[in-house]
Amino acid sequence: MVLAECLKAEVLGLPVHLNPHLPSTAEELVRCGGHVVTLNAEMTMAARSHKPLRRVIQRADLVIPDGAGVVWALRLQGNRLRRQPGIELAEMLLGHAAALGWRVVWVGARDDRLQAAARFWKGRHPQLRLERLIHGYQPPDHWPILEADLRRQQPELVFVGLGAPRQELWIEKVRPRSHGLWLGVGGSFDVWSGSVQRAPAFMQALQLEWFYRLLQEPQRWRRTLALPVFVGHVLMELAGAPLSGTQWKLARQRPATGRTGESAAEYPPVERRADKPPAVGPE
Repeated sequence: MVLAECLKAEVLGLPVHLNPHLPSTAEELVRCGGHVVTLNAEMTMAARSHKPLRRVIQRADLVIPDGAGVVWALRLQGNRLRRQPGIELAEMLLGHAAALGWRVVWVGARDDRLQAAARFWKGRHPQLRLERLIHGYQPPDHWPILEADLRRQQPELVFVGLGAPRQELWIEKVRPRSHGLWLGVGGSFDVWSGSVQRAPAFMQALQLEWFYRLLQEPQRWRRTLALPVFVGHVLMELAGAPLSGTQWKLARQRPATGRTGESAAEYPPVERRADKPPAVGPE
């Protein structure tokens, strides 16, 4: 199997696959079933104090280095590799899906943005089989029905834009284990709809995409505090220093309505006690 032959490293106890051949790996995961996680520094720090998220990442079938911080940590270990942004992986998969006739389902974001993103991709790939667009503002009693439908239909490719860690926990809860590739795509639907802009190429090259997003969404400033804490943990681990008692606890967040596709119904604050997960998926 292609994925079984892929080398893995660890960043703060979480696995990262090194340079998988993504097209063939995607075909394998579609055929056998798989969950793909795009790991960044913020998610890594959240997983240190949040056991359910950590277990999901550790059980994921493919974990790729989405964030510059994760790539930096891997390079300190001698692993020379490039960042693999989740949105670029998603775009590659959509091109692959159009060529191979995979059935595609999108979950999350506001309905108008989801529809605009669909028009964008149908313009690029008219043959793309976008079979279902499930916006993130469903009434709470609709979600169990939609989840059962997805398990029964077993599409080849499912993108979930509910924001981390909700999308990762929801994927683990809902996806069938025998077929289909499921990927958390964060705010990708907003980008494809034209509502949010990605950083210019030069800022991407300088690993400053996070800063560009912060300029567009200043309310995210608390989340960026995970970056220096992540750096400190990586350096302490490299030096062999104990890390107990220094776990990162993210500030309580309300969902950024319309930005990452959460349900319009307000979530309770994210609880960061180790054994109590935040709300899983739209409720």
